[in-house]
Amino acid sequence: MWSVNRSASPEGRALQATAAALQLLQRATAIRGKLRLTSAAFKTRRVIAELFRGSLVI
Repeated sequence: MWSVNRSASPEGRALQATAAALQLLQRATAIRGKLRLTSAAFKTRRVIAELFRGSLVI
């Protein structure tokens, strides 16, 4: 039998459900790879910029 917290207000239960849904959305986005690809793209741009700046040293 499942235990349900009946003492929590409807607003409290809705807030908990919303927080759980947002956490699930973050995980789903990470699983699809968008967060990892975005992070890798920024890292690649930073490395290229550093190489470019290093090659211009006079």
